[in-house]
Amino acid sequence: MSAVYGDISVETVLSEYDLIKRMAIERSIQNLILLVPAIVIVAFLWRTMWFLGGLAIFAILVYFVYQLLKGNL
Repeated sequence: MSAVYGDISVETVLSEYDLIKRMAIERSIQNLILLVPAIVIVAFLWRTMWFLGGLAIFAILVYFVYQLLKGNL
């Protein structure tokens, strides 16, 4: 015997809840699968990222000193 509230039965709500729960689990697994290659790529490019970050900071500092010497700051 199922309880019916308006046009929606309890079974319909529970089956939709199970579907949403299953979709969330599948999405979580997909995110974990994508996270593994991302971590591997970051591990391989770690030194490159630090080098590029240092280069960017150096360029910003040079530009700042240039603007300072020009009298724009």
